[in-house]
Parts: sequence; C-alpha cells; structure tokens
Amino acid sequence: MVATVYPVPQKTAGRDALCYLSNKPEPIGDMLCSYYNKLTHYINKLETYVRAIDPNVSARRKGSFAHRDIPSVFHYPNSATARAGLEAYEAKLQLNKVAIVGLGGTGSYILDGLAKTSVVEIHLYDGDVIEPHNAFRVPGSMPVDIVYGKRKKTEVLKEIFSQFRVGIHSHADNVTAANIDQLNDCQFVFIAVDHGPSRALIAGHLAAMGIPFIDVGIGVDKVAEAMMLHGRARVSLITSETRHLVNTLPTADDADEAMYGNIQLAELNSLNANLALIRYKQHLQFFTDEERPNSINYKCSWNQIAHQ
Repeated sequence: MVATVYPVPQKTAGRDALCYLSNKPEPIGDMLCSYYNKLTHYINKLETYVRAIDPNVSARRKGSFAHRDIPSVFHYPNSATARAGLEAYEAKLQLNKVAIVGLGGTGSYILDGLAKTSVVEIHLYDGDVIEPHNAFRVPGSMPVDIVYGKRKKTEVLKEIFSQFRVGIHSHADNVTAANIDQLNDCQFVFIAVDHGPSRALIAGHLAAMGIPFIDVGIGVDKVAEAMMLHGRARVSLITSETRHLVNTLPTADDADEAMYGNIQLAELNSLNANLALIRYKQHLQFFTDEERPNSINYKCSWNQIAHQ
C-alpha cells in the first residue's frame, strides 16, 4: 500500500483529503474491469490492517449508507478531474446555456471540447448537411450512410455527443434576424461562421445584449509558385467591456470567394477551436490570463501565436 501525503489538504467532494492511497497489483488482471472489483480489492487490503488492531472489524456487515446524488451532465464519471482534485476548478465552467453558431470544421471541434465541460446546455445552430467534403474536417469518423445521407449537421453531432452526455440541443437552421432572439438567454456564444454579413448580425446583436462571445476564423492561401499553403487562424473575445471591437471583425460579403477558395483543413480547424476554448476558459477564470488579449492570431509560416 502506497500513501502519498499532500503538502496541504486537498478539497475533494467537499472534504479535506490529507493523502491518497494506491495499491495496484502486478499484473493488474481483473482489478480495473469494474468498480466492484476495484472496491473489493481495496477493502481486502485495508481490512487486513484494520483487523490486526481489532479482529471484530468487518466490511461485510450490514450498516447504514448515506447516498448523496450530485447531478451530472455526463453518462459516466469524470474520474480524472476527481483524482486531480479539480472539482472546484471545474465548477467555474458550469454555465447554464452556451451556443455554438456554425458547426463546420472549427465549430465541430469547439463542440468536441465544450462537451467535455460541465455546461448544462449546449445549443447547436447550423442549417447545413453532412457531406463527404465536410466529413473530412470534423472530429472522429462517421459511417458511410451518414456521410451520404444528407442529414443535418446539428442532428448528427447531437446524436454523436449524446452518447457521452446530456444537454445537447439541435437547431438545424442558420441564425438570422428571424430567430436571433433565441440567443438572448445564453451566457456565452461561439461564432464559427464563414459569412461576413451573418457574423456582423450575430456579433452586433450579442454585443448589444451584453452577452460575451468568441468569434473564430481561419484562412488558407495557395502559394502557387511553391505549391504550398499559407495557413492562419484568429480568435477574438468580445465582452461587454470590449463591445466596441465588434467593428474590427471581418464582416464583408465574401460568399463567392468562400465558395471557390475557402480551404478548410482539420489541423487548422482544431487549432482554431482549441485556442478559442482556452480563451473561453480564461474568460471564466479557469486558466490564468496575464495578458488578456482581445485577439489571438496564429500564422503557419511564422510558427508563432501573436496577440493584441
């Protein structure tokens, strides 16, 4: 039995823990295949030491047991957070309602990370369908019948992530002036659209409502003479204190350019999403944030992340 003593007490499940115990047999065998096997293994180990002091002690007698239900959005426990003693940290991420507008390459990766936090409701907005070209830039994989089934992105992604947690809500429509009021009770919004006028509409509305949001974007240019690609990514955080920065966001109508030249690559989409998620968690004071940048920019050719 190995006991590691914490230098200072760690708050775990509302209690101060002074140490943690670990005893994993070699080979582990069936010990970790179920919680029953794991618990009985530790009971047998601990009971041996206790009975050396008092032979009448037994863990197998009837007794009282108080069970405290802690509501969770997850279908199985986040044991890594519990083991690290991060419950109080994780609680900062437990917002009631967050929306992702646009479930393309970047938006779908934002969902992948956001779904692993304790936010109660995640609302997905996108009127597009799953097709082979966009299936290549979303997390994981999908069966062929889904890829060619012309099903709405939000419905497919809701099904996928509902295997992991509850609280995923599908809205298989683009956000327009007709339905933008649905965002009014959100505590945070991610804008991941590639249409400038739509960005202007949504960002302007959220700023007016005082709802904090992050706007993301990537760009890929062909360097024809070198047969290489120049990639970049941007993350902009707008809060009630910086709502004037809405005017700096790209809002031009570039529909034609996007139709024929909007190159999307999974590695840039996922990088863009992860930078957005880190910035989101900084906003919620989960991660440290000394610089407090309004915008984060990555350029592939520089191998550097700049902020302003």
